[in-house]
Amino acid sequence: AIFTVADTDGSGSVDWDEFQIMLNTPATKAWLELLELDVHDMNMLFQNLDDGDGLVSYDEFINGVLRCRGGARGVDVVALLAEAGDIHADIDLIKGLVHSLGIRVEGFEAVGHLEEGAAQKKDKASEVKDINFDVPEENNTQLPSWKAFVRSTKFDMLTGCVILINSLFIACNLEYEGMKAGVALNIADTLQAWNPMSAGDPLADFFLFVDHFFCIVFVMELSMRIAAFGLGYFKVAMNWLDIATVGISVFELYILGAVVSSDSAGPDLAPVKLLRLMRLAKVARILRVMKMFHQLRILVTSIVATVGSLAWSIAFLGIIQAICAILMTRLLHGFCMDEDEDLQTRKDVFKYFGSWDRSMFTMHEITLAPGGWLAVGRLLIFKVHTAFFLFFMGFAWAITFAMVGVISAIFLKQTLAAAAGDGEIAIQERRNKRATDVARLKEIFQQGDQDDSGTVDWSEFVNMVQNPRVRAWLGILELDVTDMALVFNLLDDGDGQIEFEEFISGVMKCRGAARGVEVVSLMSEFRTLSRNVSQLKKAVMDHAMPGASGTD
Repeated sequence: AIFTVADTDGSGSVDWDEFQIMLNTPATKAWLELLELDVHDMNMLFQNLDDGDGLVSYDEFINGVLRCRGGARGVDVVALLAEAGDIHADIDLIKGLVHSLGIRVEGFEAVGHLEEGAAQKKDKASEVKDINFDVPEENNTQLPSWKAFVRSTKFDMLTGCVILINSLFIACNLEYEGMKAGVALNIADTLQAWNPMSAGDPLADFFLFVDHFFCIVFVMELSMRIAAFGLGYFKVAMNWLDIATVGISVFELYILGAVVSSDSAGPDLAPVKLLRLMRLAKVARILRVMKMFHQLRILVTSIVATVGSLAWSIAFLGIIQAICAILMTRLLHGFCMDEDEDLQTRKDVFKYFGSWDRSMFTMHEITLAPGGWLAVGRLLIFKVHTAFFLFFMGFAWAITFAMVGVISAIFLKQTLAAAAGDGEIAIQERRNKRATDVARLKEIFQQGDQDDSGTVDWSEFVNMVQNPRVRAWLGILELDVTDMALVFNLLDDGDGQIEFEEFISGVMKCRGAARGVEVVSLMSEFRTLSRNVSQLKKAVMDHAMPGASGTD
C-alpha cells in the first residue's frame, strides 16, 4: 500500500522525487518506523534500495525494506567481512604490481601477494572443514576411558535408572510390610487379599537381599565417582547428599542390623528407637535421582530458588488469615451463644468459626482452595446475615484471586530466572539446542542433495531454498535467504559445491542478527583498508607527481 501510494504516475517504480515525498508523509514514515526501518538518511536508504538505474521497483522496495529493517543481519556482516577479505587480496596484488614498478609503499612488504591473495579463500575453506559439529559433553580426551565414562552424562543416567529401580523395590517392600501390619490388625480386606504370614514370611529374606545388593552397588558407584573426580568431588554440596545417604545405608544394614532388628524382643529403649529412624536413608536415596535428570534438575533448582519468596508469601497470607480469623470469630461468637437462634445452625457456625484456631483453618481453606468459601459463605449469608456477602466477595476477589495470582506470577518469574541463571542448565540447554539445529540442517541438506553426491550445487540450492518447508525451517533458524546468491557464495568455498560441513558452519555463522564482535571486526577491517588505500594513493601520486600528495 505504501509503494502504491508513492508511485503517483503508475509506472511501477519510484524515482527520487517520489521517494522523498513518500518518506516525508507522516503516516508512511510512522509505518516504516514500526517496521524498524531507519528513514532519517533518505539518500542512503534510496541507494540501498536502488539497483543503480535511479528507480526503485516494487520488488526492490520490498526486498530492500526487509533487508534494511531492524538490526544488522549476520549474513550481511559475514558477506561484508568476506568482501573485505577480497579487497585485502586485491590491495595486496596492487601493492605487488606497484612494487614491481619501483614505487615504494611505506608500511608494506611486497612478497608473493598474488599467490597470497588467491590462497586466502582456500584457507577459509580449510578452516570450515576443521570445525567439530558434535556436541561435546566434557573435554575428557586426556582421561582414562573409565574415568571419562564416570564423568559423563551416560553414567549419571545409568545411576539415576538404578536409583529408580531401587525406589520401586522400596515401594514393594513397604507394601509387603503394610500387608503384614494389616494381618496383625485383623483387617478383613487385607486378609482376603493375601495373608503373607500363612507362608512363613517368604519375602523378608528376598527384600533383605535386595537391600544389601543396592547398598553394595551404591558404595561402588560412590567409590568410582570419588576416584574419578578426586578431591574435587567433595567441593560440590550436592555430592554430600550422596555420601550421607550411602553412609547411612551402610550403617543401617551392617551396624544397626547387628545391634537391633525389627523382630528383636526385649526392652524398647529410646536409643534403639532413634537408631531405627536411620532406616529412612532408604527414602533419601530417591532424592539422589534429582540431579541425574535434566528436567528434574530444573524443577528442583527452581523450587530451591523460590524458598525465600515462599517464606514471605506464607507470612503475608498468614497475617491476613489471622486478622480475618480474629474478625470472624469476634463477629460470630455472639451468634453461637444466642439461644434464640437455631441450634443446628449455631453448631454449623461453631464448626467453622467457633474459636480462633477453627477460624484460622477455615480462612486458610478459603484462601487457597478453589471454591472453598462456597459452603461456608452460603451458611453465613443465608442463615446468619446477608451482610456477610460483602466479606466473602471482597475476600474472594482481593485475596483468593488477586493476591494469590500475583504471588503465583512472582514464583513463575523466579522459576524462569533460576532456570536461566543455573550454569549447568544453561550449558545443557545450549547443547540440546545446537544438537537439534544440526539435526534439522542435516535433514534440509539431505533433501537438497538430490543426486546423493554429498554436495549441493547452485541449482540444487535454489530448489532447496524455494521449498516452503525448508524456508520455514531456515526462518526458525534465523537465516534470511532472500538473497540466495549471496547466501550460496558465503556457504561455498569457491568450487561451486557446498559440502555438508560448509553448509552447517555457514548457516551457524550467518544465522540471526550480527554479533558485536563481528561488527567491531568489520569496522576494524575497513579502517585497515582505508589506511592501505591512502598509503597506496600517496605512493602512486608521489611517483607520478612528486609533491602532489602533500597538497591534497
